[in-house]
Amino acid sequence: MQKSSKIKLALEFTKKSVLLLCCCPPSENSSAMKKQIFKLSWWFMFASSLCLLFPLMAAVYTYRNSPEIMTKSVCLSCAVCQCSMKMIFCRMRRPQLQNLLERMEEFINQVNHFETKILQKYVEKCSILHIGSTVWVYFTSISFIIGPLFLPQTFPTDAIYPFSTEEVVMKIFIYMHQSLVALQTSAAVLLDCLVAFFLWFTTARFEMLANSMDDFNSVSELRHNLITYRKLLGYTREIRNTINVLVFCTIITSVGGVLFSTIQLVSDQQIAVKIQYVVTAISASVGLFICSWAADTLLQKEFNVGIMAFHSKWTEKEQKFKNYILHVIAQSQHPVTIKANNLLPTLSLSFFSQFLLTSFKFFASLKILVSNTNN
Repeated sequence: MQKSSKIKLALEFTKKSVLLLCCCPPSENSSAMKKQIFKLSWWFMFASSLCLLFPLMAAVYTYRNSPEIMTKSVCLSCAVCQCSMKMIFCRMRRPQLQNLLERMEEFINQVNHFETKILQKYVEKCSILHIGSTVWVYFTSISFIIGPLFLPQTFPTDAIYPFSTEEVVMKIFIYMHQSLVALQTSAAVLLDCLVAFFLWFTTARFEMLANSMDDFNSVSELRHNLITYRKLLGYTREIRNTINVLVFCTIITSVGGVLFSTIQLVSDQQIAVKIQYVVTAISASVGLFICSWAADTLLQKEFNVGIMAFHSKWTEKEQKFKNYILHVIAQSQHPVTIKANNLLPTLSLSFFSQFLLTSFKFFASLKILVSNTNN
């Protein structure tokens, strides 16, 4: 019971970390008041992000002759833009997200001792990374929020407003608003943790199935496993079709975050600014790593179902057994992969390593180019 509570706590922590994004809708059984509050909260947060996005875009144009400020404004614009995009996407896919969440919570509430042990194993495996990522990503926003204490600037960003910002009340309001949006962008990055939670949960389900493939005594038990396998594949496809746009946003955000952070790092900036963008570059990569690791492990566990079926004593069984096992083995050779679209490769640790390699090459090339230009 205690272990089951830890699993629920892990899910609740993940949902709370993205609270400012309003992406986890209340259940169908919730009161009308709660649903209405959720809708109003979504509109408020969405309007909040847009109210900073447009001033940041104005800053990009205004400071077009100042490369350092312009690239900084472009980087922050991308962060706020991906926040708005993810909010729109979650609203469009709200029924699917709600369905996936409710089915996951229903399963967690009904797990037996064997299933609880496997789920708990994954919670312990990922908890340090997910908690650490949450702290780090929110620390990134806080580093920008407190930036004016150490830098010669009034607000966390260089946003340009179509009205005077000299009055004290207006300064306080703008500072608080930019701080709120900064925290919203952190929630947008941490949406990858919720995506990864779906993938880890499905991975655990495949491991449960793989372990049961070696423990059956009748055709009916094996048929039950086969039905479970088909349902799991269907559930995985639902997850893929629901999160594919999120995965695409994560990839674009990671590339953009590292790209513009690198430009800031090689330019002649104050040390406080460079620290901000070192933190930003790491935060931009963390979300992609979390999703890549979860997707890679899911791929392995899908293969493992066929491997466990192959190593069972199916050759000694009757023909019906053999047909079922052969079907599982054949199906496992064509696993459901997680990808953004047909143009980008499958999300995996191999893909993430290529991303890191390309990022380091870009940084080294840009550093050499800047050094040669200065000389």
